[in-house]
Amino acid sequence: MKRNSIYESYQRVQLEAIIISILVLTLTLGCIVWCYRFYNKNTSVFYVHNKGVTIQVFDNSREKEVDIPSIKKIKK
Repeated sequence: MKRNSIYESYQRVQLEAIIISILVLTLTLGCIVWCYRFYNKNTSVFYVHNKGVTIQVFDNSREKEVDIPSIKKIKK
């Protein structure tokens, strides 16, 4: 049975490290994009300008409201 050289083992470890790094970066970027889309969907930003002063206003009124109809008990 032939043993791998130290250099071959080093290359294998480096390849594994590169693959894991690429997977982690891809997952991180995916999470950032998902969070940005979720934030952008539920929040709008607009600016109010008056007498030389600009104020940034966050409007989060687009949040979904859950409408639960009242449930009446039916007596028989």
